[in-house]
This record gives sequence, structure tokens and C-alpha cells, in this order.
Amino acid sequence: MPKGKKSKKTKGNDKGNDMCPKLAISERQSKDNKYAVDAQKFNNEYCNIGREAIEKAKTSEDTDEAIQELTLIPGTVDLEYYTSVAKAFVGLNPISGDGFGFIYRDMTDPTSFGDVPSTNVGRNNLCTCACKPSDSGVGCAGHGAINLRYGSVLWTDPITGAWTGQLQALQNIGSDTDPVNLNFLGTDIRLFPGGPAVYNLACTHQGCSDQFAGVFRQPNGVVSCSAGLLEQAQDPPTTSSCFTRCGDSGMYKEWLAYCSEETDTSKETGFSGYGV
Repeated sequence: MPKGKKSKKTKGNDKGNDMCPKLAISERQSKDNKYAVDAQKFNNEYCNIGREAIEKAKTSEDTDEAIQELTLIPGTVDLEYYTSVAKAFVGLNPISGDGFGFIYRDMTDPTSFGDVPSTNVGRNNLCTCACKPSDSGVGCAGHGAINLRYGSVLWTDPITGAWTGQLQALQNIGSDTDPVNLNFLGTDIRLFPGGPAVYNLACTHQGCSDQFAGVFRQPNGVVSCSAGLLEQAQDPPTTSSCFTRCGDSGMYKEWLAYCSEETDTSKETGFSGYGV
């Protein structure tokens, strides 16, 4: 494009960038997530990347490397960034309301299925016991809902700049010797590292050991040191507490120690929730 000339724009699109759509990124996402801005920049340039990659590959000794460098999606290779935010997810996110859970026990009966059952309640705080960074995200493990163990992979979505994750979870409603496993799959949404969390779970009839089929959602507030320390002070601690479920060791124990400090060491430790 000649210097000094501006690209023509139409509503919702940037015609100067081969009609690449603009991304819906909020000011909060741009503030708390450096990849929100990078994702928009990447999106604007993406339509021309294939042509640039071909031209560079002609003079490069390593064609694959040249193409990968030009087509690199923001947030997919950044161990340093994900290391800097991984610990912020660790801790206790208190439940925010009852959420909802619809359990369909007659899913396999065509004569009785069709009515939406009443929502169930009783989900507990979200406990994130430990998180570890990788090149393209953060892996976390913990407990939530009524009594499930979960694993989640979180990252900054390169399209929206939002923190999202794929979640799988297991709950045994039987005994250790005669287990009846409920196997859930779902999504894990965080506003920012250490921020409010909302998880959505689904379980098919077969995945839930023929007990029922269900869909569930539970909102949770920001990571809270106050809530974690209150649980720790319980004598005896409840079986549903994060203090009991995560155990008195590992990264969750380090988070509780951070919460107990006289001064806020969030910058030094990477944890979050102090004073909340």
C-alpha cells in the first residue's frame, strides 16, 4: 500500500487487511492479557501470511522453520509468559450462587423422556491444587462440584484473547472397592489468572455408568485467601473443603503460606488472592 494512504473500511471488517474480521476484545482482556492485543495484530496480518511465507521459504535453508515462524499463532510458544501466570490460578475460588445442574435419569426411555427436571444444588468451592506451565498453556488439577476431581488445560485463545480451557473430571459415587464412576467433559473459563471461574460439564448416560445423563454449570468468584484461611482454621476441617481435598502439602500449601504473610508477595511468588 502506498505510504500515506489509508485502507478503506466497512462495518465489521478491515478491507485493508484482506477482509480479516475484527476481534471482539474488551478493554479488560487487553489490560490483563498481553495476547489479546497480539491476537488482534496477528488476525489483521493473517490473510497475507501465506504469501510472505512462500517468499521467505524460497531463500531459507529450512522451509518448514521459515513457514512456522511466519504462521506462529500468538500464545502457542511462550513458556516464559505461561510460567509467569501459572501460580495465579492456584487456590480457592468460592462458589458464586448455586449454579445449575439438570440430571436426566430417563434418557434411555423414549416413553418418559422429554420433561426438564428440577435443577440440583450442593456444589462446593472450586479448588485448584496445582498448576504447571507449558509452551502453549497452563495445566491445572483440583477438585470441584459435589465431589469430583478435575484436570484442565488453560490458555489464551488466539482468536478472542480470552482465557479458556478444556476440562475433564471424575466422580466416584460408589466405593473404592466397588466404584461407580461419573465421567465428565466440559469447558473451563477464567476471566484472567486468579480471576472468576465458570466451568461447564456434561455427562452422557453411558459416561455416567448408566446412572443418568446431565449438564452442569457453576460460577465461582476470584481466588480468595480469606476463604482459604477460614477453611484451614476449621477444627476439624470438613471433608468438602479445599484444605482437605488438596491436602496439606504441595502448591496449595505454598499458596496458604503466601496468604498468611504479613505483606503481599504476589509479585515475588506469582500467587494471587491476597487480601481478598
